[in-house]
Amino acid sequence: MLYILILAGGPGTRLWPLCRTNHPKQFLKIPGDKSLLEQAVERARALVPDENIFIATRASYRDQVYAELPDFPRDHVFLEPYRRDTGPAVAMVVRYLMEIDPEATLAVLTSDHHISDVDAFTQCISIGSGLAEEHNLPVTFGIAPYRPETAFGYLQVGEIHKEGPPKVYSLMAFKEKPDLATAEKYLAAGNYFWNSGMFVWKISNIANLFQKHTPAIWRGMEAIRKVGFDLEKMASIYASLPALSVDFAVMEHVKEGFVIEATFGWEDIGSWRAFADLRRHDDNYNASSGLLVARDTSGCLFEVGNKVVAAIGVNDLVVVDTPDAILICPKERDQEVKELLKDLEKMGKSEVL
Repeated sequence: MLYILILAGGPGTRLWPLCRTNHPKQFLKIPGDKSLLEQAVERARALVPDENIFIATRASYRDQVYAELPDFPRDHVFLEPYRRDTGPAVAMVVRYLMEIDPEATLAVLTSDHHISDVDAFTQCISIGSGLAEEHNLPVTFGIAPYRPETAFGYLQVGEIHKEGPPKVYSLMAFKEKPDLATAEKYLAAGNYFWNSGMFVWKISNIANLFQKHTPAIWRGMEAIRKVGFDLEKMASIYASLPALSVDFAVMEHVKEGFVIEATFGWEDIGSWRAFADLRRHDDNYNASSGLLVARDTSGCLFEVGNKVVAAIGVNDLVVVDTPDAILICPKERDQEVKELLKDLEKMGKSEVL
């Protein structure tokens, strides 16, 4: 039986100052009037009923999750007492599922991506579930790259296992986020995909991978199982766990698996460039939340509420205006926002983080 885990604990710091520690990007309403988390749950509901859906999020986001999803079962919201990245979050739900359905298949999905074709997405996840069950191997979803991107990990693929759409490839290797020169080589090679961060496994398979490659995390899960998955009871155990993404914890050790070429239209809203792509643009590819009056201006994003923006002679600029902070940067340097936040933290400006 298929279960779905939606990861919703990330802080979304690359979209500062619109996103903050206490208001991460999964709660942004873009595009439209539903948050990214709400959209993720709707996609999951197209595959399975609520009793087969779980959400993992930080304890500090609990009230926001409940407010966004008032009819979602609260006992299916797993709360992380401390931020330990996605590895422990996935392991926690895997260990819980082993108690109620040891033959389960688990799809791990994201809450901060934009998916434009839900029908194609549902098809890809269903095919992935079938592959995982038939072969007892992990399945992931690759995004065909169209630029030398350094903000994503990559998937190296081998032979075509099944013609599409969607095409299914054998997995050769996971690659960490590359530098620009390496990303350009990956793009030219033609057998690399962006890592979408979404996976499907039999839980017996992923449990074995955790035990083999990150035993410290799995020992922690066994200890949590004994005390119960209660926030207070497991807090001290969870605090001792290593902070590792599921990619580093297990997936980069995988030697055999499948990659499904995503056909569903995907955007990781993890940068201001990606955010701008979801906004309505004028003929010069400017996007503005308020009325824009511009001359000799192109490729800019103005996220300024309902203010009037007047721009002259600027190109590929990001301007984000909030009540207590303003960001101004070239689009090409939007990945440096995280480093800027470290500077603010050193200056003692935690109130704006």
